[in-house]
Amino acid sequence: YDRLENINKRGEKETEKVIQEEKQQQQQPPPPQKPTQPVMRAAEGGQVKDEKEQIEELLPAEIPQEPYVYKNPETAEFLKEAEGTIAFQTKKGSYDPKTKEFITYPDSEGKDTIGYGTTENVRKDMRISERVADMSLDQRIDQEVSALISDKIPRKFLDNPKTKTAIVSLQYNLGRKGWPKAKEALQKGDIDNFLFYAYDPSPEAANTYLLENEGLLNRRNKEMKLFKEGLQEMGLDN
Repeated sequence: YDRLENINKRGEKETEKVIQEEKQQQQQPPPPQKPTQPVMRAAEGGQVKDEKEQIEELLPAEIPQEPYVYKNPETAEFLKEAEGTIAFQTKKGSYDPKTKEFITYPDSEGKDTIGYGTTENVRKDMRISERVADMSLDQRIDQEVSALISDKIPRKFLDNPKTKTAIVSLQYNLGRKGWPKAKEALQKGDIDNFLFYAYDPSPEAANTYLLENEGLLNRRNKEMKLFKEGLQEMGLDN
């Protein structure tokens, strides 16, 4: 029995020693782990893609822009057609379909122009996005309307989208002082004389430029048609 007891005591000491060692190991912080290497995936043809390429694949190729919402949609659509649609400007080289940007071009008088007839703060070799071109057009329409209100054009002609579009297009093209007799007639509410001085291609109406420019003649005819449609909606047609 004495012998067995001595054997048990030695076993207890060994067991206690093992327990103490395990406790010490648990109290020590774990050794730093080596950073894991990014997983490489093989592309077609056996080529291995690095981490950057893998991330780029997960990202969208292009973040889509929300389309610009016009405050003056009817007038904007008319002016975009009159000043040159994207398809038209692509053909003449003032729109880059690859980058979807408008490019500076000289107008009929050689003035640097971009987008839908914008000339203010435009320089050579300038590029703007479709959204910027849309915003510029909408702002320009607001400016023209403000000028027409300042020039005492009756509000009824500016409240109707069709008559408003016809008048804004006329001023957008000719400038604030480019249609004095027509503007004077409109200020007085004299519709017949306005139509004559604004759209008649005759020396008497001082519109001989329309006989020399088929594009502007077509534009004036479209404006006149739109103005008359607006008059009909307002109950002012004769």
